[in-house]
Amino acid sequence: MNQVHERLANARLRRFELIVNQIKESNVCIQADMAAIKENNAEVIAEARREARSVKTIVVTTAIGSVMAIAGFNATVLSNMVASYESGKSTAAAITQATERLDRLQERTERTAALVDAWYAQMTEQDGTIKKPSKR
Repeated sequence: MNQVHERLANARLRRFELIVNQIKESNVCIQADMAAIKENNAEVIAEARREARSVKTIVVTTAIGSVMAIAGFNATVLSNMVASYESGKSTAAAITQATERLDRLQERTERTAALVDAWYAQMTEQDGTIKKPSKR
């Protein structure tokens, strides 16, 4: 009976050794799969980081472009405001000049009218036949 038990024990031992060998082989396969997964994850992470840098670059570039566009718009508005102000000053100066010229012209016209009235009065006294023209 000892031999039977010994054979049975050896058979069970071989069976356990086979199971352990299968587990070891399975473990080696799992470790290989895990290494492949780690490598793949490293690639995925590297790609995600590159894309994140790309997105950061796009966001920063867009922000800088927006700020520059707003600054350009502000500069344009300021330039137009200054030009309008200068134009207003020029227009005011032109109006002032025109008003002064009109005042001088009005004074000349009044002096000329007075001279013409005096001349007509003098001519009427001398001759008596000259008629003063009607005012239009």
